Amino acid sequence: MAKKPTVIKQKPVSLNLKLHLQQAEGETLPPVLAYVFDRNGGFITSAPLPNEPDGEVKLKLPQELRGTTVRVLVGPPPADDVMEEVPDWLAKLMQQETLSMTAQLRRGAHEKRLGLRSAEVALDMAIQPEEWRAWLACNCSVRGRLIRRLPLPDGSSMELGVCHACVKIYEVDKIPKLIAQLPEDRLFRLRDDLLDYLQKEPYPRPPEELAEPYLVKKWPEPPPPPITKSVGMSRIKVATESMRSLNVESTLPHASSKTTTSLEQLVMVNSTTQLRNALIARTDLVAALACELEWLTYYISSDLIKCTCTDEQGRFETQIQYTCSGDHPDLYFKAVQCIDGSLHTLYDPGVRCHTHWNYVCGTEVLLETDDPAARTCVAPEPVDPPSGVVRWVMPFKVGNISLNRIKSTGLVDYLGVTDAPFGSPEDSRLGFRHGYSQVFPDDTAGQPYYYRWSYRKESSSSWHEYTATVVRHYVEELPGELPTFPAYKLGPYPVAGMHLYQFKPHDPPKPSDPTAPDEATYWPTDEWFGDIYSGFLDTFGLPGGVVASAGRYRIRLEVFDINGVRVIPGGGTFEFIVPDGLKSDGVTWQTRNVLPGEVVDEGFEFTLHIDNQHCAAVIPAPAIGSISASDECGFLRYAPGDLVKISFDAIHATDFAYFHYWMKRGYTNISDVVGEVSATTVSPYTGDGNGHFDEDFSIAALMDTCSEAAFAQNLRVRAKATNGWRRLREYDARDERGFGLAPLST
Repeated sequence: MAKKPTVIKQKPVSLNLKLHLQQAEGETLPPVLAYVFDRNGGFITSAPLPNEPDGEVKLKLPQELRGTTVRVLVGPPPADDVMEEVPDWLAKLMQQETLSMTAQLRRGAHEKRLGLRSAEVALDMAIQPEEWRAWLACNCSVRGRLIRRLPLPDGSSMELGVCHACVKIYEVDKIPKLIAQLPEDRLFRLRDDLLDYLQKEPYPRPPEELAEPYLVKKWPEPPPPPITKSVGMSRIKVATESMRSLNVESTLPHASSKTTTSLEQLVMVNSTTQLRNALIARTDLVAALACELEWLTYYISSDLIKCTCTDEQGRFETQIQYTCSGDHPDLYFKAVQCIDGSLHTLYDPGVRCHTHWNYVCGTEVLLETDDPAARTCVAPEPVDPPSGVVRWVMPFKVGNISLNRIKSTGLVDYLGVTDAPFGSPEDSRLGFRHGYSQVFPDDTAGQPYYYRWSYRKESSSSWHEYTATVVRHYVEELPGELPTFPAYKLGPYPVAGMHLYQFKPHDPPKPSDPTAPDEATYWPTDEWFGDIYSGFLDTFGLPGGVVASAGRYRIRLEVFDINGVRVIPGGGTFEFIVPDGLKSDGVTWQTRNVLPGEVVDEGFEFTLHIDNQHCAAVIPAPAIGSISASDECGFLRYAPGDLVKISFDAIHATDFAYFHYWMKRGYTNISDVVGEVSATTVSPYTGDGNGHFDEDFSIAALMDTCSEAAFAQNLRVRAKATNGWRRLREYDARDERGFGLAPLST
């Protein structure tokens, strides 16, 4: 029988590390750790060293590393509290970002490469004071807010806090380090690009035509280009003057007053070393213009140093550490949120343009996302009920327009628009809101438990119930799992032959896992923004279609008990109250008791005018007598004394629109008017009350000193309809026309 070969089990490799910290008398040494990474930067192990000038530590390394090269780093301890402020599930998902070799090198760790040629290896390292002093860390408070901006009917916007999101804070390479690592060809390209940009002619940015005040851009734009150069200036002088106009020193934190010597050196030097030093001397300029240099992105690196969560207002605040002997940290922010069981990135605009260079500790940063998936929270609006009223239900808002702003005609004024109807475009709905005492729902017979919204057209006696589903989301957190946000259905439920909705329960459903504690489910501190409504109406799909359904409606809110019996308003049940504007604090709603006629058959009623009709815009061809500029060339021939009829049609079937019409000759404005489509006079034009406007212009008024000229006509017709948050631009119309005037040939 053959003898089995002897297998020799190899022992782990033993690394004996001796560290010598040079120390002046009275100096306090920092805590120090030894790290071992493989040749590719993969983490192997770490161990603390004694807090003394001469320390020693033994590290056991896997035997399979025998014969390979490892990278030994000595430096400050890792930021082990990176994830301390986030839930366990999130910390596990993001753990791979928190410890890296580059992160330790960024913090000033000292590196040695070591070949493991035997089972026992030794390494001596000496660290000079200027090196280990950089490991002494100072605390820095970082605070900010993650928001999504929502337009309001008055032209302002509401900042909604993105709640229960994770803000990831990264430290970005210092500009001097970035410059020091650039290859030679890129170094000279950086110099040339900076100088070229400082000489760049500014380019005009025409304003958005009739820009709505509530239009917002995704990310803030970089600063505008500097002032144009003067003809004949030398390259150095151009760059210098442009830099002064850019005012780099006054716009960057901690930038000291400098002369232009280093800027001139950028042009004059040819030595790589001299150029690198000259650029490092102008790191303020590089940081200010980094956003313009797209290729620079490849060379900018960052490491995750902290994660923190936002509260219901989207606010976050945490502590980070930075080198006491260095400048302030350069920070970049990302934001993620758990949506439908996975992490969704809400904010990551790009490190080149959105790094907070030299972040001033304690200052608030504003992170703004326009991601429609962002889950935002909104605090309940405080209500001051009338004296003596304790149990109440308040019909509150349509969209974000409170009932006290809706006229008896069912129309509303907003953002300079008067007498506007309500509507909701196709595939959307009009949201209705009401408030109520926190004692509801009450499952006692005869007390408020359900509610119902219904509507009827004023010309009809038939009421129709709202039937769209209304939900409230709650949080379910089970150990070891991602949180989920199930939806609790408020209604409609079939009760006593009706479609009723439940007032939000005091507690959400119990966990789906029967072994989980009851506390695993809870209502968010503030409602999600999408959960603020108590009823929805598809106004676009009302009976009869868009045209026939336009008109005034009665909206009705009723309250029922748990058995579906209507609850009669009174002292022993509840009182209807009505919003009456904000109090002097600008936050609390003052209210009033209902007026006679507002409560009908135990239900609160109000009028709402609904109109989803589109506008129309037409510019007929200009004409002289019976001759119009209707041919494909668009020319109209004139004789002295002729009159040119200019007309346009701004149409809305029920006149709920306004228009803007302007006409230019070349670049000269000839006519510019704004008015209601139903107007009979908008000087100099005469209207017929149905949207048609015209005026006879003399040749002199149109041509001035020109004998022949080209004209441009533009018409915009704007729908007034609103969904309670914004004007419904989907219903607008526009038309354009060009024509030319030339004398009759002799």
